[in-house]
Amino acid sequence: MRNSNLFWGLILIAVGGLFALQAMGLIDNVTGFLWPLFLIAAGAWILLGAFLRPRAEFRESEAFSIDLQGAQKVEFDFDHGAGQVQISGGAPSGVAVTGIKGMGMDMNSQLKGDALVVDVDAGPSFIPFLGPEGGMWQFKLTNEVPVSFDIDAGATSMSFDFSQVKLSRFKMDTGASSTSMILPAEGQPYIEIESGAASIDITVPAGMAARVRVEGGASSLSIDPVRFPQVSGGLYQSPDYDSALNRADLRLEGGANSVSIHS
Repeated sequence: MRNSNLFWGLILIAVGGLFALQAMGLIDNVTGFLWPLFLIAAGAWILLGAFLRPRAEFRESEAFSIDLQGAQKVEFDFDHGAGQVQISGGAPSGVAVTGIKGMGMDMNSQLKGDALVVDVDAGPSFIPFLGPEGGMWQFKLTNEVPVSFDIDAGATSMSFDFSQVKLSRFKMDTGASSTSMILPAEGQPYIEIESGAASIDITVPAGMAARVRVEGGASSLSIDPVRFPQVSGGLYQSPDYDSALNRADLRLEGGANSVSIHS
């Protein structure tokens, strides 16, 4: 059972109990109890996690790894509410992903055909006992097989260094966030980011051509005009994009964004 499911299940039970008391005439107005109830439940959840879990177990569980298991590709599905995330290459041979884990993270993996599907649900990184030690979720990925990402994030600060990762596809839906990304120097990755009030900084290595489509009217837009001249409207493209062996296809969509794409 996911920790978040248990937490919200307890909240619903408590709220249902309040409405039952109101129906029986024991309390007059249930709405005045809801916000205090939420705060009490959240505090109790944090404290229970601290006292019911042995300290030795907590420290030992900080590190984790998932083996490749012979997979030919890795599909990474990541949900994150708030806090800091750092993802890069550097996993040991035969390992799909390794990193730091806390009580507020649920993870499972399974082989589906030739793909290893890794599903991560990470809560706020900054809450003591629930988040990781140091306040940042950290992951290192394999460089042996292609990796794809589907990310759903809230108010986060996310750092992606794919210089040592065989990135094939990256899709992220995020809110008020700060995202920095270094693309690999080889391959043909597809990048799609849908964001709200976000800051996006993308480094495209030398030798990697790129096509950049910007939709939604970024308030601050900085794209290297020499490497990626503007073709039309929100389209920017390397002159040799169509013939390049190594090329990245980027689509950025959002509202009040700051976007920077450079070497």
